[in-house]
Amino acid sequence: MINREAVLKDIEENKIIVIMRGFTTEQLICAVDAMEKGGIRLVEVTFDQAKTVSDEATAANIRALKNHFEGKVRIGAGTVM
Repeated sequence: MINREAVLKDIEENKIIVIMRGFTTEQLICAVDAMEKGGIRLVEVTFDQAKTVSDEATAANIRALKNHFEGKVRIGAGTVM
């Protein structure tokens, strides 16, 4: 379960949340890898309300990032309707 206080502390400490939309899994992993190396630790992958990317694909991308970065980057979901 996600600890709300830990998330708020991460936001307060890191200050930057990168919003990502419309990337393939491979593009996301490469981009987030570069961001993590540059010190960015907070990423939001948004669901696409226009449905150019399916909800299932977005959820799979979030899972792939979570598994790849194993806690080194906090991955969130955005525009969840």
